[in-house]
Amino acid sequence: MMAWFRCSLLHPAVLTAMVGSIIAATPCWAATIDGYTEPYRQVDVAAGAPGIIAELLVEPGQRGAEGQLLATLDAGVLEAALAVARLKAQSTGEIDAAAAELRLKQHRVDQIRGLRREGHSSEHELMRAEVDVEIAEARYKVAEQAIRLHELEVRQIEAQIARHRVISPTDGIVADI
Repeated sequence: MMAWFRCSLLHPAVLTAMVGSIIAATPCWAATIDGYTEPYRQVDVAAGAPGIIAELLVEPGQRGAEGQLLATLDAGVLEAALAVARLKAQSTGEIDAAAAELRLKQHRVDQIRGLRREGHSSEHELMRAEVDVEIAEARYKVAEQAIRLHELEVRQIEAQIARHRVISPTDGIVADI
């Protein structure tokens, strides 16, 4: 009975193949065969973005596992942008100011309505104060949307940084860098 095998070595090798029978009484024979082995699958791996290699974590001939970090590209500029975006996403100054302005404008409308009931304020003055409240509400919404936008910028930059990492898609041996 003959045995077949696949070898996933990436270097030329001298193979010694022994083929024999399963029955112990049958004599065996041996042969030396010179040749090359080829991997059953070869995968080219690269970063998702162009850049300068910052750290190389493997060498040719080294085994790698699926999901292993093989190399990183320089992402210094992106990491600085990420720090700025995180700070903007956590900043509540604009929304706090917009909320205070809205409270102030609403208080003014309440005062003018009281004066209007007593006949000490004009319709135009009340209408102008109500429009100021609408404007303040819109500014508050803009401040809320700005925070959400900064949170999305954080996610976008994190995704860009992730593209600067070379991750092994499968188990194998590093053939070339």
